[in-house]
Amino acid sequence: NYISSTKVKTINNCGNVNKQRKQIDTKPNTLIKSTLQIVVWLLAFILSAIIVYYSNVGTNEISKVNNVIAEDTNTFADEGTRVGNGSESDPYQISTPADLIAMATNINGDSYVYYNTEYYILTPTNGDTLTISASDLASIGSTWTPIGDNPTYSKHFGGTFDGQGNKIKFDCDVTISTDYAGLFGYVEDGTIQNLGVHWNSLTGNGTSVGGIVGLTYYGATISNCYNTGSVTGTGSSSQVGGIAGENGGTISNCYNTGSVTGEYTVGGIAGYNWATISNSYNTGSVTSTGSSSEVGGIAGVNDDTISNCFVAYSGTAIKIQGNRVGGVVGRNDFGVVNYCYYDREIQFQNISGGSTTSVGIAGVAAVYGLSSSLKSQNGFSSRAGLNEWNFTKDWGFAEVSTNPFPLFQWQITDFTYQINNDESETKTMTTVIGEKITLQSPEELGYNYLDHEFLYWTDSANKQYNAGKEITVSQDMTLTAQWEQAKSTIDFTITNNTGDTVLVVFKYKDSIATFRVVGDISATSGVTKNYSFKVAPQSGCVIYIIGGNYTTTLTVDGVSSTPSGNSYTIDCSNDVTMTLTVG
Repeated sequence: NYISSTKVKTINNCGNVNKQRKQIDTKPNTLIKSTLQIVVWLLAFILSAIIVYYSNVGTNEISKVNNVIAEDTNTFADEGTRVGNGSESDPYQISTPADLIAMATNINGDSYVYYNTEYYILTPTNGDTLTISASDLASIGSTWTPIGDNPTYSKHFGGTFDGQGNKIKFDCDVTISTDYAGLFGYVEDGTIQNLGVHWNSLTGNGTSVGGIVGLTYYGATISNCYNTGSVTGTGSSSQVGGIAGENGGTISNCYNTGSVTGEYTVGGIAGYNWATISNSYNTGSVTSTGSSSEVGGIAGVNDDTISNCFVAYSGTAIKIQGNRVGGVVGRNDFGVVNYCYYDREIQFQNISGGSTTSVGIAGVAAVYGLSSSLKSQNGFSSRAGLNEWNFTKDWGFAEVSTNPFPLFQWQITDFTYQINNDESETKTMTTVIGEKITLQSPEELGYNYLDHEFLYWTDSANKQYNAGKEITVSQDMTLTAQWEQAKSTIDFTITNNTGDTVLVVFKYKDSIATFRVVGDISATSGVTKNYSFKVAPQSGCVIYIIGGNYTTTLTVDGVSSTPSGNSYTIDCSNDVTMTLTVG
């Protein structure tokens, strides 16, 4: 329209020129000049129109891109309850199964490098575990799709996921038919840290299967993570590991306790390692069902560096159908293994009936069999090579633990019994996060309060726990004793008519009070002592006379009581006045 109106204007101008034709004809040079000006103006108008048109097109295209990103953002919000903006200072919070599913959906379906480079933290709604059920997975097709399910630049995971010490639990069997099976699929330049994963069972039919991630590539870091579930790879050329199927990044301070099974390359931490594994351990069984397999307690095959790792298990831990098996690695190609050891009690079994052709890895001097001396810090400091282990920063031992082996510092926590409210009497011990312990009473811990009755323990949320209850230890857990104030007054008179020293013990539940009355043979009426104290109401109080076979008489509220041997049982439910005569 703009160009058409210009042409009309030009025609109109030409009409004005026709009216002056006679004048123009008499001046040929002027006519030529005027014609050239008209052509220049016309070209200028056309060029302006072209510029305006393409400027509008560019603006529209940018608008379309912005709309796509806006729609992508809205999709995340629709599929999960998104909190945070994905920045390092305000990461996305993954609190529910819907949030985790939405995270995977957006990363795997994102055509723009947007979600896969963001920051995420795990913040379970209930406690420290986010549980994924079969009904949760039914919303996306009844199976889990790993986060970052392929190597495409925009669809692998390259962000940061911080579990904050929490756990993701799959409460159902999961089968993944594609390559790169795990909670995460393909991780490059990404970080996964402080995270636990438990699989009811994970089965991967592709090439790389891991409890945390299928495959880590350059720049990927997995630290302070663990897997406690069953991991299986069914492919004849699969790499299967408790943490990563294939490691091309860095794995540190990680452990696996779940069973790991595969047909080809199988390891407790990684099936195939061509980068770095350090400060890690495996206590889960490792099994290969393939005819040509390589199986190791840490890695099936090592082409780079493994250091400060150990393998420990009771029973038959490593099973193989094939000919390459090792306590630490099954086959060491061009790699280095430093300061690692495996439990001498590990049994290597060829499930095809034959014998294994190698145990351990030949030519690697820094691999040690585990002995009892390595179940304490002193054992490491006195063993050449293993004295490189850092028991200040990385490793430690817990005072209360069913695990006699080294643990990571982040696994060890303080468990404290606070006996009284002013914290003047406490008993603290180191134990393991997740360890099950049976609670003791204050009396069992050596604290006796005759004038108070122990009721129960309470935690920081005021939840009650009875003595004798088995609990699971959480981070830096403190339990405070709750007592009932004594209500019964005991007035106790003891007369010693002997020349000996008489010891009288008053037992209230597990608490005792001891009264020592020194006799005086010259005293015509004996030696008499008066005592008064309080106890919480209790029917079964017992008085013991210690030190000799004396004739005793006990009167309780004016009524004589019958002894049973050298003891009396009385009712302390109310105030009591007692008189004990000895001799």
